[in-house]
Amino acid sequence: MKTFAYLLISFGLLCSQCKAQQLPTIFQISSISALSKACYKSDISIATILKHGDFGLGTFDKLDGEMICINKKVYQISADGSVRLVKDTLKTPFSVVTNFKPQALFKLKPVRNLRELEALLDSLLDTKNLIAALHVKGKFKLIKARSVKAQVEPFPPLIEAVKQQSVFEFTDLEGELVGFRFPDAMDGINVAGYHFHFMSKDKKKGGHLINCEITDALVEVQLTHNFQMLLPTDKNYLKMELSKANQSDIHKIEKQQ
Repeated sequence: MKTFAYLLISFGLLCSQCKAQQLPTIFQISSISALSKACYKSDISIATILKHGDFGLGTFDKLDGEMICINKKVYQISADGSVRLVKDTLKTPFSVVTNFKPQALFKLKPVRNLRELEALLDSLLDTKNLIAALHVKGKFKLIKARSVKAQVEPFPPLIEAVKQQSVFEFTDLEGELVGFRFPDAMDGINVAGYHFHFMSKDKKKGGHLINCEITDALVEVQLTHNFQMLLPTDKNYLKMELSKANQSDIHKIEKQQ
């Protein structure tokens, strides 16, 4: 057993169970490649994604802020820093949800930054070739997060849109991270590696996670091999040249500070 974590359910056992039982499905609206190419308009509602999951993240029509879904409630973190519970009729051009059923629980040692957190999670998970949904809940010494304002047509590509991002820094607070780790083989469908959104315990602060320092936290993990994606059908998407989506730009967008 690792000295810095308490494994309550063995991932070796978990992975063997993948063959024996139906694991929860990851349900995704559109692709990160389409989003990076400014596919920001959508006719897919929050009500649709809530039929497929109670936990997840994403963004909103015209790229208006960051989404976090916790316990089947969807919150919007706007570029002005405000947080609100949204109506089911709001639209989403990109989101990822699952009916979260954690299969393992770890107590994390303190980490000084996001890179350390990702390395620690890598060391705890047996495989990088399944999709992991991750829920980190605890005390944070530092959170650095962002949100992006609604864009105006003609929409700029995502790497340009995030240059207008609002960056928030929060210190000494309790809260939670909702996130996913996608396999390298799914790069372009989603972001290969980790993607987290943050929400404070009082539901007044949040955003797309850029950096963090954690003093005390637990992480719940759900591994799954089931994935479903609903593609857009608007004219912009149907004519889009997705083979030209720049994967290096996508990774810069995720880490851009």
